[in-house]
Amino acid sequence: MSQASEHSTALTAADINNPFYYQENFITVIKWVTEFHARLLLKAELELIDRFLTLPQQPQALLIRLLLRKGPLFRVAKLAYPEIDSVAASICALETDGWLTTEAVLGLENLANLFTKAELAALLDEDTAHNYSLAKHNKATFIAALSKQSGQFTAPEQVVSLGHHALFQRLRLMFFGTLRQDFSAFVTTELGHTRYEQVQLTTDTCAFQCRSDVDTYLYLDELSQNPEQACAAEMLAALKSQAAQSTSQWLTRKRSRLLFDLGVKSAREQQFLVSNEAFEHSTHPAARLRLTRSLERQGALEKAFELACADPLNLDEEVGFERLKVRVGKKISQNYATVVKAFSPPSFQLTLAPHDNSVEWAALEALQRLDDTSSYHYCENKLFCALFGLTFWPAIFAPIQGAFFHPFQRQPNDLYDANFYSRRREIIEQQFELLTQDPLRLLKRWDEKIGLSNPFVDWHSTDRTLITLALSCINTTQLIAIFRRMLSSLYNLRRGFPDLIAFNPTASTFQLIEVKSPTDKLQDHQRAWLQFFAEQKIKASVCHILYSG
Repeated sequence: MSQASEHSTALTAADINNPFYYQENFITVIKWVTEFHARLLLKAELELIDRFLTLPQQPQALLIRLLLRKGPLFRVAKLAYPEIDSVAASICALETDGWLTTEAVLGLENLANLFTKAELAALLDEDTAHNYSLAKHNKATFIAALSKQSGQFTAPEQVVSLGHHALFQRLRLMFFGTLRQDFSAFVTTELGHTRYEQVQLTTDTCAFQCRSDVDTYLYLDELSQNPEQACAAEMLAALKSQAAQSTSQWLTRKRSRLLFDLGVKSAREQQFLVSNEAFEHSTHPAARLRLTRSLERQGALEKAFELACADPLNLDEEVGFERLKVRVGKKISQNYATVVKAFSPPSFQLTLAPHDNSVEWAALEALQRLDDTSSYHYCENKLFCALFGLTFWPAIFAPIQGAFFHPFQRQPNDLYDANFYSRRREIIEQQFELLTQDPLRLLKRWDEKIGLSNPFVDWHSTDRTLITLALSCINTTQLIAIFRRMLSSLYNLRRGFPDLIAFNPTASTFQLIEVKSPTDKLQDHQRAWLQFFAEQKIKASVCHILYSG
């Protein structure tokens, strides 16, 4: 067992009543990521982190406050925190040690980000200022006027910039696995307020297996900045070259997302050579569908039709490909217009008086009054998702490589990837077997896990009584069929379930009801579920609401 395999993930959050709780939480996170990822850090970086950890409390607290804010530039006059006795003294200490630097000169962009319209107006030359009015002109006008004066300006008051910003950005990336999330909300709110499943993290399960993986991610993130100003062809070439330099699944996902975004942008700008290649090299779930639509737009109808004839990988492709084949088939004489008619689910009408509730609650109350043999519940997606989350809890929180970066994750990073099932096949099939043997064992899991964060279980809208009722009325074979369909495309198929479910405990049966107001209609994913229920002999129908008076 590797040394990292023995690291505990049970970190303790600070007492929220401690005025320096955010400091304690931040240090806890930095210590954890430094210990866990020590092999990915240079000796100089580790020494710098040690220096940070030994800073006096007050300067360290101020530095953390700034790290939790959007920077890296800050107006000293705007810094005031009740727990810090002297901001000026703390700044002086941090400057002496190189953690902060006073910026005497500012570029126009930084100046504009830091100061208000009135403050910018005060920087105009005397000859220029009389041409502008605070009441009549916006901030952009004053910025444009200043740009004609100079590109550099003396800071009108003390401005400090964070030192070693790149190090903390690297640590943030290694902790969260992404730069879209920052420490602020996590350190001040989430840590200590949410209970997480404890996943055993090891060096083998880490997404970043070497320092170059972190460097590559940082490079890809830099490529994604200011995409409107980037050269599409150069960005495509850079992304393609990165494919051969790393086998990391996490980096592949990041790269595919950037290729997809590049394809969308290039197609919008009619740079079709770039967009076509970007979509072709992306494994993003929507890439193939986007490519077919782009080819249709370009007039490459035969190629678009051929691609749409491929086996769909998800529900969006299934629906999108079908529509494209009908639309394009007519134009290229493929005679595909004789498409199978859209499934028409069973339906009934229900007349309601005017009401203050949502239409779903009004329908539930009316149906309950008409049927005293069943209990009606407004669950929509929440019940089946909760049952799914309880059933596959061990698979969702399995220590798969790249799935978890830190001990405070609500869900694995690859939850909605196409290979979620294949990477956990053995664990998932084992849970299917256990469900077949004893469905009520899920109640024990409910008792063991209640309150722990799970992407499928909403503890506030689902209770043990409802779970018990569902397990006693839903046939296990039918439940397994529903779960297998969900697993085929979790992102698409965790939604679309009918609004209401009615249980008949005496007969051990249930039925599903989708409620539609006079102005509403079935969505594609709802129709697909209703068709599936019909195929599985699960009673499901659409309730069309009419209003009296």
